[in-house]
Amino acid sequence: RLPSNTAEYLYGRGVERVLSSLLLVLLVLLLRNLLVITWQRSHSSQLAMECNITAALLRLDIAGSKMREAQAKRELDSAQSASEQELDAVERVEWIRRLQILEEE
Repeated sequence: RLPSNTAEYLYGRGVERVLSSLLLVLLVLLLRNLLVITWQRSHSSQLAMECNITAALLRLDIAGSKMREAQAKRELDSAQSASEQELDAVERVEWIRRLQILEEE
């Protein structure tokens, strides 16, 4: 048989080891949770950055579309103006021809 103080010492050492093990487990869990939280924050800020980039690209695309639309409208207006000028010229030539015919008669 062990003397009583030895048994108490061994019991104390056992409790101490159990508490140390529990403390180590709690520390590992805490670190794991901190890593998970850090990853989640990092991931969500990365998603936010990607959303901001996508929104900026969409704005650029919309602006480009508006610019292309404005350019197409200017080209159409220019073509219509040229067509009207050609029609005016054709009408003038036709009137001149009619006047010449009338003068010859």
